[in-house]
Amino acid sequence: MIGLSAFAAILLLAGGLGLVAGGLATEPVRGPVLLGMRGLRRRELLARGGFLATMDPVVRWLARWTRHLPFAGPRVRLEKSLREAGDWSGYDVDELLALAILGVVLATTGAAVMVRITDLPGTIVPFAAALGVYLPFQHVSATAARRQREIDRSLPGAVDLIALAMSAGLDFVAAIAQVIATGSKQQEALTEELAYVTRQMSLGVTRRRALDELAARVPIEPVRNFVGAIQQAEEKGTPLADTLKQQAATLRMRRSVQGEEAASRAAVLMMLPLVLVMCSILVVLMAPFVIRGLDAGF
Repeated sequence: MIGLSAFAAILLLAGGLGLVAGGLATEPVRGPVLLGMRGLRRRELLARGGFLATMDPVVRWLARWTRHLPFAGPRVRLEKSLREAGDWSGYDVDELLALAILGVVLATTGAAVMVRITDLPGTIVPFAAALGVYLPFQHVSATAARRQREIDRSLPGAVDLIALAMSAGLDFVAAIAQVIATGSKQQEALTEELAYVTRQMSLGVTRRRALDELAARVPIEPVRNFVGAIQQAEEKGTPLADTLKQQAATLRMRRSVQGEEAASRAAVLMMLPLVLVMCSILVVLMAPFVIRGLDAGF
C-alpha cells in the first residue's frame, strides 16, 4: 500500500509537471525566421518540400520547449556549427534540438515496431534512439566541413577574377558581382557567401564588418588571409587589385603545396596495401609447392 505522504508527493509532482506542461503549451508557436541568410535557407527548404518541410510545424512546436533547456555551452557550439554550415535549413539552435528530439522519437518508434514484427533483439531500440539524436548534429558538422572544402577549392580562382575585374575599372562590389554571376555549381558555397557580403554592404554594413563576418562564417586559413589582405590594403592605401593578384598567387601556391603533401601521404598509405598484395601473390605462388612437399612427406 502506498502511504498517504507518498501519495501526496506523487500528486504534488504530477501537479507540478502538469503546470509546467500547461505553461509551455500556452506559449505561442513561433513562425519560421524568414530574414537574412537563415530566412533564405528556410524559404528554400519550404519551397523544396520533402520530409523536413513537412515536419517544419512540428519542429517549431517542439522548439518552444527546447528553448528552455539550460545548455549554454553546447548552444554556443551549435550556433557556430549552424553558421559555418551556411545556416543549414534555416534552423536556429532551438529548432535543431527539436529536430534531434523528433529524430529520437521516430527512430525509437521505428525500432520498436521492427522488434515487434520481426525477430530482431530489443537491444536495437537504444541504439536507434542514439542514432536518431546523433544524425542531425552530424549532418550539420558534415555540411560545414563540405562547404569549407568547396570554398577552399574555389577561392583562388574567385580572387583572381575579382582582381582582373578591378584592374578593368570595376569597384570591389561590382567585381564580386561578376564572380557571383559567373559562378559554377562547384562554386555555389563561395558565391552564396559573397552574395551575402554584398547584400550586407548594400544595406549599409561597412566592408570591414561584412568581411569579418565572412571570416567568422568560413573559419579557414585562405578566407582569413583573403579578408586580412583586403583590410590591410585599405589601412595602408595600397591598390586593392594588386593586393588581390598577389593573394590569388599565394592561394594557388598553397593549393599546390597541399597537393604535393597529399600525394606524399598517399604514397606512404599505399605501402600497406602493396605489402598485403605481394604477400598474397607469394602465398598463391608457393602454395602448390608447399602442398606437394607435404604430400611427399617432406
